[in-house]
Amino acid sequence: MYGTFRSGEPAGAMLQPHCVSSEPASVPGRMVLLPEGFPALLDPKAHAPNGGTVVGELIELRDLAGALALMDAYEGEDYERVLMQVVVEGGEKRWAWCYQLAAVHKAGDTIPGGDWVRFRRGQSPSGLGDRDR
Repeated sequence: MYGTFRSGEPAGAMLQPHCVSSEPASVPGRMVLLPEGFPALLDPKAHAPNGGTVVGELIELRDLAGALALMDAYEGEDYERVLMQVVVEGGEKRWAWCYQLAAVHKAGDTIPGGDWVRFRRGQSPSGLGDRDR
């Protein structure tokens, strides 16, 4: 998770009943701020060919089917769930489900450093943090 589903963020409480554990992780790619005020991961193959890193957490879930159904409904049609390799501390690579923006024409400005939590805490216009993107 790279947005408000992260620990301590507004939507994180929604996942709490499903969460077994979490640890810092990152994925290659680019994160943008949508005009609606939500973060979005862009497909790294198409939109970050020269690198870039998105910071987040690898969350282990119980009742995976139930948790994914909850997150799919929350994310809606603007995002698609894709299997990606994430990197945890120490450099180990693992496979995980991530949500990336489905319609790139909606993309906004790049979030510096690819870290939604750090960005949101440093710049908090009204309405930010309502949803995980």
